[in-house]
Amino acid sequence: MIFLKTNACFSDKKMNKKILVSLVLFFISLNALAGQVIPREYQIILTDNSQSWGPKIEWIPTEPQTSLALKRIEQYLKTNNTFPSDFEEQKKTILKSLSKYSVQFVGIVVDGRKLIHCNFFPRSANLKDVRNTYVFVFDGGTSFWRIDYDIERDSCLNFEVNGEG
Repeated sequence: MIFLKTNACFSDKKMNKKILVSLVLFFISLNALAGQVIPREYQIILTDNSQSWGPKIEWIPTEPQTSLALKRIEQYLKTNNTFPSDFEEQKKTILKSLSKYSVQFVGIVVDGRKLIHCNFFPRSANLKDVRNTYVFVFDGGTSFWRIDYDIERDSCLNFEVNGEG
């Protein structure tokens, strides 16, 4: 092994800080990617309002916003203990198979606040045109569920699971 001693690059404290900040940001971004439960290709931001089903698109969320929403939703499902008893089993089932869902994101406004409506459904459902059309199913139990994420309040609300058919 050959070691070269040089003070040229690292003698400047400002340069050291830049390198340190760059490394920290790099590892944070790696951690964020590793924490994605649902692969990016199954995260769909809906942008077309011509659909007849589902909520009206009022704004378009960004990928960082939807990534944060997914992280908060997972935390909400893991830590929220205020669910009615019948939701507890549904919550456990959803958490066990979270990585097997696709999710559609719709930007909505409720009482002047921007929310991201998140519509979850199984990737195995083989549904048509999910990249452009809101998935709307009446039954299916924990295979089909929805939740809203409030950006401003950094909170989840309106958790709904379809009934069994």
